[in-house]
Amino acid sequence: IPLRLVGSEMCIRDSPGQRVAEVTAEQQLTWFIGRVERHGYTVPVNDQGAPSAQVTRREILRFRRQRSTVTLAVTQVDGVIQIQDADAARLALVQGIGPAKSYGCGLMTLAPTVR
Repeated sequence: IPLRLVGSEMCIRDSPGQRVAEVTAEQQLTWFIGRVERHGYTVPVNDQGAPSAQVTRREILRFRRQRSTVTLAVTQVDGVIQIQDADAARLALVQGIGPAKSYGCGLMTLAPTVR
């Protein structure tokens, strides 16, 4: 299934609760693959062993919310995924994945395969 996901990928590092954004496109793609696999999908690989998804856009968004500044490391991933667990996949599609869903991140767009 072709997909697009705009996510704010994060990992927990160092001190408890401290969120640090993944820095490289490779780290961001690894985050994406791990996240979708926990939610009932797999990312197939091509003949060369490369994932069928890739990071197509990366940016840092900063904006004010109440009295503080919110900073999001936003990544767009486009590619193809396969459903392994229909119930988990449906839940992820409806609820989103990852942090920053309230800012529009972690929401997947699926499309039919064009033949």
